[in-house]
Amino acid sequence: QNRIVPFSLPMHTTHKLQPLDIAVFSPLKYRWTDAVWERFQWGNYTVKKDCFWEILQ
Repeated sequence: QNRIVPFSLPMHTTHKLQPLDIAVFSPLKYRWTDAVWERFQWGNYTVKKDCFWEILQ
């Protein structure tokens, strides 16, 4: 229904994913924060999950 695909990682390998936290997720977090703040300034005080990609464009 929600198209969620769980997966497991081998033990002791999560440290290899740490660069993704800095290279991918950090810029995404800042872009999301800026986009949501901009919406709030225009009076749109609700942000729903289904408009995630719309907001980031």
